[in-house]
Amino acid sequence: MTRELRIAAERNILRGLCCAARGSAVRNKIIRLLRDYSFLEPEHHAVFQAIRAFSPRAAISIGQLTVKLNNLGFPDIELENYFVSAGVSEDTLLAEARRLLGTP
Repeated sequence: MTRELRIAAERNILRGLCCAARGSAVRNKIIRLLRDYSFLEPEHHAVFQAIRAFSPRAAISIGQLTVKLNNLGFPDIELENYFVSAGVSEDTLLAEARRLLGTP
């Protein structure tokens, strides 16, 4: 997978995590899968770390994510881009996360 495709996959997965239904089992699986993944974009890493700080049963809002990112030292991230639906199913996002890790 090329660098550009990996960055696009990272972005799509983060969008899916931000837009996932509260308590989504797939959201929790993706978070567990990617907990040790090295994101190519520092912004993607920061957003992922902030998402991980939420309870698995909690919905994520732009306001709440802004607070988490601010506390992590990333106050200037344009979060609206992460709350646009990636237009793919949760199962597709899970498969994309596995591809990032190089696992089937």
